[in-house]
Amino acid sequence: MDTLWVEYNDDLDLFIFWLDKTGKTLNRGLAGMIPKEHYPTGNFSLDEIEDELYDFDLDDDEVMEYYDDISDNIHNRFETWFIDCWKQANQNNAQPLPAYFSEHDSITKYDLVNHTKKALNDLEKKHGWTCLFE
Repeated sequence: MDTLWVEYNDDLDLFIFWLDKTGKTLNRGLAGMIPKEHYPTGNFSLDEIEDELYDFDLDDDEVMEYYDDISDNIHNRFETWFIDCWKQANQNNAQPLPAYFSEHDSITKYDLVNHTKKALNDLEKKHGWTCLFE
């Protein structure tokens, strides 16, 4: 195992992948490692939020605008919470494993060791990954 890769989806389900030095996944993505009742956003569903928005007297564009704002806010809070937890858990780790965090299929990843955002293609070059997620 060379790198830890953590992704989340729209409903904030976390998936954890172990990558070898070529970028090949060594597992199918462990899910549900953190119970959602511990999340700062609570246990929610964007589908339920969208359904609730349609109960108001709004046109489709307004519903989608509110939905996008709510979704962005929830995702930002979740990302900040996860990164803060990661920092706290690794504060005494002198040699942390390379680890990256992002929304599923994002081309920008958060480097959990150096606390910076990285473009996926830059990470592929840096690590020499030849078969990322094959």
